[in-house]
Amino acid sequence: MKCKANVVEVTGATMRNVCTWEAQGYVLETTTTGELAAGKFSGKYKTVLKSDGNTIDEGTWSASEAK
Repeated sequence: MKCKANVVEVTGATMRNVCTWEAQGYVLETTTTGELAAGKFSGKYKTVLKSDGNTIDEGTWSASEAK
């Protein structure tokens, strides 16, 4: 799936990314935010239908170094 990165911001330990992409003929926009704290990167994401702003999906995510 192709994604056009519209915004990529990193400030200190925080990040924000906004991507536009297509699925089944619909244009969608996903915003991902996150923060690095105590060795763990975590945050939220939200995907909206670009044409009307309706939320399609949202939730949380996390990542850490493999042990």
